[in-house]
Amino acid sequence: MPAVTINKLACRIYGSLFLCAAAMLVIGGGGYINIGLKGTRAAGIDQKDWETSFVHLGIAVCAAGVIAAIVGVLAFRRNVWAMIVGTVSLALVLGERIVNHGFTLVENIIIVTCIAVFVLLTIIAVVSRPPAAAS
Repeated sequence: MPAVTINKLACRIYGSLFLCAAAMLVIGGGGYINIGLKGTRAAGIDQKDWETSFVHLGIAVCAAGVIAAIVGVLAFRRNVWAMIVGTVSLALVLGERIVNHGFTLVENIIIVTCIAVFVLLTIIAVVSRPPAAAS
C-alpha cells in the first residue's frame, strides 16, 4: 500500500473518531444546558446555584466539543499538526485521571486504549506523510 494511502487512511480514521467524540460532547453539553434551564429537584442544595452550575458545565462541554470538531475536520483534511495537538490534548486530559486516581490497568483500560489508538494513528500519519514540495 503506498504511503500516501496509509497517511490518508490514518488521517481519515483519526478525524472520524474526533468528530464522533465532538458530537457526543456537544449532545452531552446540550443535555447539561437543558437540565440547567429546565431545573431539577435537588434536596439540600440551593436551586439557583445548581441550575447555574449545570448551564456553565454545559457551555464548557459544548466548547470542548467545538474544539474537538475543529481538530477532527483538520485531521480529516490531512493536517498532521492538528493531529499532534489533538493527541497531546487528549493525553493530557485523559492522563490527568490516571495520575490523580492511580494507575490500574483494569479500571483505566478504556482511557489507555483511547490514548494508544490516537498516538498510533498520529505516528502513522507523521511517518507516512508525503514530502513537502520543493519551492
